[in-house]
Amino acid sequence: MRSFTLFLILSALAGTAHAQAGLSTTLRSIFGGSPTTEPAPAVPKPADPGLNLKPAAIPAAGPAAAPTTPPSAAPATPAAAAAAPAIAATVAAPVPSVVAPAVIALPDTPAPAGLSLVLLPLSGAVTAQFADSAGQPAQVQVNIDDAALQDALIRFTVEPLYVRTGVAQWDADLRSRPWFDPRGYARASFVASGARQVAPGEYEAQGTLTMKGFARTVTARIRMTQSGASRVVHGEIPFMRADFRLGEAHWSDPALMAANAAFRFRLESGAGND
Repeated sequence: MRSFTLFLILSALAGTAHAQAGLSTTLRSIFGGSPTTEPAPAVPKPADPGLNLKPAAIPAAGPAAAPTTPPSAAPATPAAAAAAPAIAATVAAPVPSVVAPAVIALPDTPAPAGLSLVLLPLSGAVTAQFADSAGQPAQVQVNIDDAALQDALIRFTVEPLYVRTGVAQWDADLRSRPWFDPRGYARASFVASGARQVAPGEYEAQGTLTMKGFARTVTARIRMTQSGASRVVHGEIPFMRADFRLGEAHWSDPALMAANAAFRFRLESGAGND
């Protein structure tokens, strides 16, 4: 009976791999014996991406690929390259400084006798002479001795109320508040002690010029000449009008009038000289 059964099973399962596996199992169940575990078919294991030992395919020889340039180091286009120097120049350019007021050389014309003020408006130089209440020219004291320059003395005091130019409009302007404002400041003065010789017959003396309540250190330039028995003294004291607020409002515009001005004087022996 067992032989017949075995024959039928073998016939039904012959020719296929599945039948062979089933036959093996069936025979063990019929004849007994410990079953033997068949090894499971090997399942391909996916390759570890971190450990790829297979050599990479070498591409066919061809033109070398251009290296990849980071965005920050990308070469500038011609337009950008042309603009780069302009940008650098703009960054490197210093901050524009404040435009200095117009300083114009005053005309080198002989000063009239006594003390005068030289202004330089757009229309041409204006010379204003100072006098006292009696109409006499303002006095300037100049004492300079080459043997004792440390004792030199240059000084004057004027009353702007009596300034005159010979032009009524200018006289009125100089006596107004934007200019000397003589109702608020009755006097203007200069005093210098000591001098130094800069050339034969030429001297400089630092002193204090006071106008409209402002006192500033300025330098007087003195030149002495001899004419026969007479000695002539020429002096100039340049200053900046803005330091004394002399000529305010529209007169402060250097396009209308030079920012610099000067007191000038001319003295002869016995006239204001001690």
